[in-house]
Amino acid sequence: MKALSWHLSICLVLASACAYMNEADRKGDLPYFDLSGFIKSTVKDSATYSVEKSITINGAIESKQIAQYAIWKDLKDFDTYDINRPALFDKYMVDTIQEGSIRHIIHTPINDQLKVRLLKISYDDDDGQISTIEIKASTKSFLEDVSLEIIWHPAHGYVINRHSNRLFKADPSIQIVEVNIR
Repeated sequence: MKALSWHLSICLVLASACAYMNEADRKGDLPYFDLSGFIKSTVKDSATYSVEKSITINGAIESKQIAQYAIWKDLKDFDTYDINRPALFDKYMVDTIQEGSIRHIIHTPINDQLKVRLLKISYDDDDGQISTIEIKASTKSFLEDVSLEIIWHPAHGYVINRHSNRLFKADPSIQIVEVNIR
């Protein structure tokens, strides 16, 4: 009985060591830009901002001034497009382009089957800050084809363009959400 409990103890120690090593590996260098981590470090859950929010649906525009808008609710949805997932680690190419003091890190998929078509991070080399994050994504199904473009200027606002074509709808649907922090 003592031998069995000793073997079980060793197995538990080895299993916990492996779990710890896997956790440490996940916290190490990631192959792509850590969009989820950037969102968490930039936007606090309780933060509210004074914003001007405009929504355009098929050409009809509605704008509103909002004194206390929790933009974190919108931005938390952006992490859906984070490409730092183990299944995607070898699925994207990374390029760097320098334009004056702006450095662009561009992630593009190796094949056309992936949802995120572009993740572009623009850094201002003068102050080391991220000036723009651009995301392009598309999904296709039997009933609907959707393309999405997000342009986020941290501390200034963001624009979400969504275009969809539905099987039983003659005209495409175009929705644009723009939030400007004042």
